[in-house]
Amino acid sequence: MKKFFLLLIVLIFIINLLLASTINWKKYSEAKKLIKNKNKNIILYFYVNTCIYCQKMKHKVFSKNDIAKHINKYFIPVKINLQENKIINENGELKTTIDIAKYYQVKSTPNTFFINSDNKPITKIPGFAPAKMFKILLKFILSKSYKNKNWKAYYTNHK
Repeated sequence: MKKFFLLLIVLIFIINLLLASTINWKKYSEAKKLIKNKNKNIILYFYVNTCIYCQKMKHKVFSKNDIAKHINKYFIPVKINLQENKIINENGELKTTIDIAKYYQVKSTPNTFFINSDNKPITKIPGFAPAKMFKILLKFILSKSYKNKNWKAYYTNHK
């Protein structure tokens, strides 16, 4: 009987892993090209591997099925690891991930930026955002409420 329950638990765990959605992260240069062809906003997420709150974002927010599916469907997701100072070709101009972080004035991680299809910043979220808040934030961006509403007021009315 114990073996049966153990097998059942393992089976449920495997099924959950198989059904879990993951975000289809794009490279920064790829997203900049895609944004011209698609009418989607970019989510630009800066992180480092050693950051506790970055790990929380990964495991408690981005791993949620509904959030991952929503991001994949409506956004062009990009993540940049600031511990890997990679060279990025942006329209023929070579930049590093650190150059991009400086451009967006990233001072800490995690840091999430929302950029519209015209390549203009919508808003940024410094630090960890719990899943419930992040879902509301996605709706705030998708509904284009940022054009006429303040984020704090929107959040207060929707939490």
